Amino acid sequence: MLVVFANNQVIVAATSLSATIYTDPVPLGGNDRATPVTNIHAIFNADAAGLAWTMEMSNDGQTWVPQGPVSGALTTEGATPQTPALVTGVYARLKITFTASSAGMGAAIFDIHVNFDHT
Repeated sequence: MLVVFANNQVIVAATSLSATIYTDPVPLGGNDRATPVTNIHAIFNADAAGLAWTMEMSNDGQTWVPQGPVSGALTTEGATPQTPALVTGVYARLKITFTASSAGMGAAIFDIHVNFDHT
């Protein structure tokens, strides 16, 4: 099951600040492995943290716990495939954060697609 969590998503942060987006939750339907790919189309004035995201899991859609794939600090354009990771839960969502540098406002345009399957 391929889930498009972000497609040509834009995130903007003011100088030296962070902006955070939470995606809508997606039911996993019994899948327990996630293989994500992040593709940054454009990014500027990102600090060392840049664009980062964490997968969060829930069994009830209310309480969320970080689990599974976690990206590092992405500060350059291009695709970044990640190693598959086991996930446990009924629902998945992403917490996406962008941090701007002290040089001014910053932004990123990106995609995050995750393939969920069953091991």
